[in-house]
Amino acid sequence: PSVIPNLSVADAKTPASDLTEMQSFINMGMNTVRLPISWGFLQLEGAGKGELNLDYYQSYIKPLLQTLTAAHVYTMID
Repeated sequence: PSVIPNLSVADAKTPASDLTEMQSFINMGMNTVRLPISWGFLQLEGAGKGELNLDYYQSYIKPLLQTLTAAHVYTMID
């Protein structure tokens, strides 16, 4: 299971929000994160073998990148 941080401004005052914690990092000048992605989850048969695991991409990677982009956080994909 994966957890996408909730950086939504609309949810900022709810217990489900991660925006306050992230905002404290941004206020300290940190606006870049490293996002490690396991190749084994992207291609289940091994690197360069088989099809791309679209479920993993669409349910974890894409929403996480959209969330970070909306929060104006630069992301280095590793």
